[in-house]
Amino acid sequence: MNPLRLIIRLNGKESGRFQSSPCCPPDQLRQLARHLQTLPGCELELQQSCGERRILDSGPAGLRVLSAEILYEAADLDAWLREGQEALTA
Repeated sequence: MNPLRLIIRLNGKESGRFQSSPCCPPDQLRQLARHLQTLPGCELELQQSCGERRILDSGPAGLRVLSAEILYEAADLDAWLREGQEALTA
């Protein structure tokens, strides 16, 4: 299961981001999205991870990861709200 990110905008301005994780599984994120859609002026964008960018250091002791960043791409919010995680893997 790829991590998901829900971007929240109120009146066109980004107000926050929620990311799925073991403490916030996709089902809880979907419940949150459904609730937020009921708020006036609230716009949501769903993104799904599509890879990872890493900065590595190579030295006598071997390789070590200095930094890692998850890369995201746009996903279909409406399909995800209707069908759940299966909509994103098809």
